[in-house]
This record gives sequence, C-alpha cells and structure tokens, in this order.
Amino acid sequence: MATKRRNPQATSPWPFVGMAGMAAAFFLYAASGLVAPWWGVVVLLLVWFTLFVTACRWWTRHPTRLLWLPVVALVIWFAALNAGAGIYVLNHFGDPRWSGGEQPLSAPSFAGTPVVGQFLGPLDSALNGVVGGVNEFLAFKHALPIALDFLAVSGWGLLVSFPLAVLAAGISFAMARRRAAEFGKYRATVDRLEDELEQIKRQISLMNSNSAARAQCPRSPLGWIC
Repeated sequence: MATKRRNPQATSPWPFVGMAGMAAAFFLYAASGLVAPWWGVVVLLLVWFTLFVTACRWWTRHPTRLLWLPVVALVIWFAALNAGAGIYVLNHFGDPRWSGGEQPLSAPSFAGTPVVGQFLGPLDSALNGVVGGVNEFLAFKHALPIALDFLAVSGWGLLVSFPLAVLAAGISFAMARRRAAEFGKYRATVDRLEDELEQIKRQISLMNSNSAARAQCPRSPLGWIC
C-alpha cells in the first residue's frame, strides 16, 4: 500500500496560529491601561509592535519560530505588569492599603500645657517631625515586602523565559532540520524523475531518427536496403 508523502512546500499552519496568538496578546497589552499609566501602555504597545514586525518577517522564513512569539509577548507582559506594580507600591508606600489597617503613630501635644505651653511649640514641631519620620519608616516597612513579592514574581517570569527560549530554539532547530531533510528527499525525487524523463526523450528521439532513416531506404522483397 502506497504511503502518502508530505509535501515540504505545503503551507504551514503554524504562522496562522502564531498570528492568532499575537492578536490575543494585543488585547492584553491594550487592556494594561486599566492598571498601568499611559506611558507604560505606550511602551508595552511598542514592544508588541516590535514582536509583530518580527512575526511578519518570520512568516515565510521561519514559520515554526513564529509560534513562540506570542509566548514571549505573554511573558514580557506578565513581567512588566508585576514589575510596574512593585515600583508603584514603592512610590506610594504611604498608601494605607499596605499597612494592613494599622493606625499611624501620633505625637502628644504640649502646647496646651498651662503657663509654659506657649514655650513648648518648638517641641511639638520637633516631636511631630520625629513621629512623621517613624510613620514613614513603618509605612515603607509594610510596603517593602509587597513590592518585593511583585518584583520576585516578575523576576521568576523572566527567569522562566530563558529555558522556554532554549526549548523553543531546540524545537525550531529540530523542525527546521526535519523540513530540510524532507525537502532534500523531495528534491532527490524530482531530480530522479528529471533524469528518467531525459532518458525517455533520448529514446523517443532515437526511435524517430531510426524511423526517418528507414523511410529513406528502398525496400526489397528481402528487406530494407540501406
């Protein structure tokens, strides 16, 4: 039973799958405006556009590599949002959301003290400054673990991308070698068929020349006389 050979020049479905993934990644990048500032969204869209241009260039050159670009886009988006969240927490460490409901400290006031209260105003200012500094330190202390968690998740996302990149490169290399081998077999078959066709042409040409030579020779009862 004859086996059906795969045509190495057939259209690969992987570029279409990769472009569908890039389209899905675009919606994630565009929706980042819900949690990211406008300039962050612009940077993310520029990154997506760069990957999209790369996908267009790889459409025919490297169709199997294009499949991994949506994965790269997803990893970059995930890492960027987590890194941005960590930076946001550090820039707004005074936000009460990071304190877990703990009330800030307050300094006692000595300005209302009878007789000497009017002379204790500078002491109140100094105490308020000290307590304010302590409150800022405590707020930063509460916000730092949250920011580090976001930054750690972002770092792990980038770290995972390296083995994924190596795996993608290995798979793409293996598929490229397989495709090259199939194309080599296909080319060898075409060359063999071309050689057989040339032999058939030579045989037909030889038969025609023999027929023409016989037509020019007189024929006797004993056979052809040339």
